[in-house]
Amino acid sequence: MKQLKLVVFLFVVVPLFFGCRSLQSFSPEQIIENAIMAEVQGDVSYYAEIDMKITSKNESLNEVATIKEWRRNGLVRNELISDKEGEVIITANENDIHMYFVDKKKIVKTTMEDVGQYVLSPKEQFHELLNLLRKTHDIETVGKATIADRPAFHLKATTREGQNSIYGNIDLWIDVEYWLPLKMIMKSGSLELVMEFTEIDYDATFDDALFVLGEVEDAEIEVINSASETLELTLEEVPEHFGKPVYVLEENDRWKISSIHLTKADSIQEHDLLQIDYTFNGVPSLSLLISQFQESDPTVDVFDDVTKKVTVRNQEGYLIDSAEIVMLSWRENGLEYAVQLINPKIDINELFKLAESMMTIK
Repeated sequence: MKQLKLVVFLFVVVPLFFGCRSLQSFSPEQIIENAIMAEVQGDVSYYAEIDMKITSKNESLNEVATIKEWRRNGLVRNELISDKEGEVIITANENDIHMYFVDKKKIVKTTMEDVGQYVLSPKEQFHELLNLLRKTHDIETVGKATIADRPAFHLKATTREGQNSIYGNIDLWIDVEYWLPLKMIMKSGSLELVMEFTEIDYDATFDDALFVLGEVEDAEIEVINSASETLELTLEEVPEHFGKPVYVLEENDRWKISSIHLTKADSIQEHDLLQIDYTFNGVPSLSLLISQFQESDPTVDVFDDVTKKVTVRNQEGYLIDSAEIVMLSWRENGLEYAVQLINPKIDINELFKLAESMMTIK
């Protein structure tokens, strides 16, 4: 499931449904500005076929997939064939996502709070990506090309000198008429993602029944609901859950715990995840994440351009330092620890100081 989640996330982070405008000879800055300001004019729908490939020095992340996609007015259907997961059919609306793993005869129904991050808010997610690129990348116009028999404008975003970004360098080919990215090549560390539309039909017609998965005979069904699967814990209950002593950041006059909650393992998340949120002088400032020890950590390989090895509490650890995420992680006593910085006013060195002064609860 890790691979499928990565594919789905990277795939739906990019689609863009904008109104019809002529591209003409805009500068890169004008293209971005128009993309951000564009509004949907009526329902934008299409049928498309997409090739996607992910390669990395961590072979467990490598994946090749072909995708058929139908979209209309917030309804989505994907038929994905992956060399990792086999055939998967995904239907989505504003409330939930249904994923049918054909080879495994398993259906996963999710009503997670972040459903929109997968398929329902491509415009907002692409806005976020563009805004992030403007802060950390130099963007240039390369020229025009034809992708899936559509005229497209080619933009190249290169990380600025002195900037760290998990997105690395990105090439985008944007549909001249509909402002939809028809092709993307993203190189971040050792990971390369290539997504390309091989066919797209904006005039395709289909009815609502296409966006309903329907009943599947003899299929196992798993329902994932973030509200019911998240538990609030007290600090004293934490070591009881893990069956061993646990290290946490100690509260003081400035640092206070604002919440402690546990997200149970499911098909999307392989291990229980404990999250303790802290405020600094009343301002949300960092999160401490604790989970069971995992044999591998693909995150390090994905973000190796912005990751360096460090020593934390006499353990080998990693520091991810980028414009998008700052996180210190290590393994200790059979558990995975990660401290994620939320408040940009907190210095990175403070993470190390806090980690070294952690207290033990038994």
